[in-house]
Amino acid sequence: MMIELHEDEFKYIKKIFSEDNEHYPLVKSIISHNIDGKVFVDNFERCESVFLANKLGWVYFLGNEKNEKFNANVEQVLKSNYLKNCEHIIWFGISDYWKERVKERLNKNLLDFPRIQYIFKLEKYQSVKKTNSSYQILEIAEENIEKSIEFDGSITNFWRTKEEFLRKGFGYIVLDGGKVVSQSISASIEDGEVEIDVMTDMKYRRKGLARLLSMYLIEKSLEKGLLPKWDCSISNKPSKMLAEKLGFESKQEYPVSLIEMKE
Repeated sequence: MMIELHEDEFKYIKKIFSEDNEHYPLVKSIISHNIDGKVFVDNFERCESVFLANKLGWVYFLGNEKNEKFNANVEQVLKSNYLKNCEHIIWFGISDYWKERVKERLNKNLLDFPRIQYIFKLEKYQSVKKTNSSYQILEIAEENIEKSIEFDGSITNFWRTKEEFLRKGFGYIVLDGGKVVSQSISASIEDGEVEIDVMTDMKYRRKGLARLLSMYLIEKSLEKGLLPKWDCSISNKPSKMLAEKLGFESKQEYPVSLIEMKE
């Protein structure tokens, strides 16, 4: 059995979150409607299995995966119109059971991209030396948000609308000659935590811009009483090095698979 929840019912699945799954990137943004997504459960009253999917093709399975009727319906969602235009699906926290099932029953190829969850250590961050830059640094606002979106689509990917981001989120950009060359944004703000997303133009890397803008974002988060979050692929060495420089400590690794959907 599978039930698709209405948006005003999404909040009821919070009880199935645990330390093992609540850290998945953007999963809570679906529940709070900051990103478009769908939520499916096995039973509304006694929910044990939950499947979530967002507009980016990111999916999550929470709870009991031994429910065969529900699992059969998950397969149908993966093949549904909602996800059919995705070149690939990214499954956060995918289990070995689901890896094998996707390969055998959906006949799809999977690529593994395990990630690391970090935790923020304030005392370590406070010892980080602040740096200056000759570039212009601005907080993202109504007058420059279009430049930010043109540089990198993260705001419109991670937030339902740019207006929603301006109301609830925050971020910073570096300009060179009026052009955005680096940015950091709050990818999500949920339950007192801020997911950090950073991007720098290839030509401007190794100049300390990502570090500088990350510190701007961390400072803003702390001012607002929010806890910064960092999460990245194990293979992303620059991101791992930056996280450690900013006072984050590795907490745990977890599985992520990319499912190639196009024939």
